[in-house]
Amino acid sequence: MSSTKYLLDPDLVKRQQTAVEYVQTPCEDTLGVVTWGTRGSKDVCAPNKMHYGGNTTCWELRSKYFHPGLKFYIDAGGGMQPAGEAAGPFIGDILRGVDHAVIIGFTHYHWDHIVGLPFTGYPFIERTCLYIFGPKAGHIGPKEALAQGSLKKPFFPVPFQEIGHHFQFKNIKQATTAVGLLHKDVPGIEWMSRIAYNQKINNPDATIDIPRIHFSAEYRKRKTVLLRECVKVFMNNTFHPDPTITYKLEMPSGERFVFMTDHELQESVSQGLLQHIKGADCLIVDCQYKIDEYKTMYTGWGHGCDEYVVTLSKQSDIGLTLLHHHDPKRTDSGVDSVTNNVAKGFSNTMAAGDYGVIIMK
Repeated sequence: MSSTKYLLDPDLVKRQQTAVEYVQTPCEDTLGVVTWGTRGSKDVCAPNKMHYGGNTTCWELRSKYFHPGLKFYIDAGGGMQPAGEAAGPFIGDILRGVDHAVIIGFTHYHWDHIVGLPFTGYPFIERTCLYIFGPKAGHIGPKEALAQGSLKKPFFPVPFQEIGHHFQFKNIKQATTAVGLLHKDVPGIEWMSRIAYNQKINNPDATIDIPRIHFSAEYRKRKTVLLRECVKVFMNNTFHPDPTITYKLEMPSGERFVFMTDHELQESVSQGLLQHIKGADCLIVDCQYKIDEYKTMYTGWGHGCDEYVVTLSKQSDIGLTLLHHHDPKRTDSGVDSVTNNVAKGFSNTMAAGDYGVIIMK
């Protein structure tokens, strides 16, 4: 297991300053994650919910193994707005002509996971190289979620058709059959099948060509890199009312980070899902309810509970479990109560809060 710590200063102003300074400083960590939004279902603001915060899901991933001109987010809920503000110097570089790239991986397309993107500068600056991937089932993928949802009149005044020319999209149709690959020498991402990946990964000299993310196709040139030096993005499905993906990042040095939101209690945990999260140095997991709440009121709503999180963590040899997707009605003391319930069964447990910073060495 790596050395993983979670910084959540009780002083909210200092915490936000720490988060902003962290994303504006070159990253020297194996993995760093800023938890811009940790609330579930809808954004909230109340005096008794200030410690853990009210921004819905948005997590920014950073690493010494990423290209320095790359931003990588998981989901773009309400937390995307402060994340976009903190990206001021990065956006300033784009305006000055530097071809930085932005990747957003959507877990799914419920409002609390996509609502924040229109409130950042990324969609409206035509030089932004914006690459978005997420599940596609039926006729809805990441492009349709924006073009027919959060960036469509009358829901938003600027329609996708006016700004979407600099977006790139990747549909994930079968989460368990593909692997995403990133490398520090190129601001881009490439996808390959799990079969092809498994055939190549044990060869230390195996290579892969990764294309640069760029708004102009003529600049999407590929760079050949060693496969063993890549950050790997593995995926699996969660149990939720609409198609939802859990992401696992595996670093070249072996550390593992799993983000699993919007996943409901199951009588038995599938072997595929257990394998996906097994041995994670840090597991981010939906823990919206207590077990009694879940059984009496929220069965079928697609979210986790304290008892189930204990089961997952104990069965999967997790290093640190961070509870996420706090119920919008849950006060700070209520979140503490849920966290204590989980910690009784799995001691290395904390509750995530807005503007926190995970550091994995």
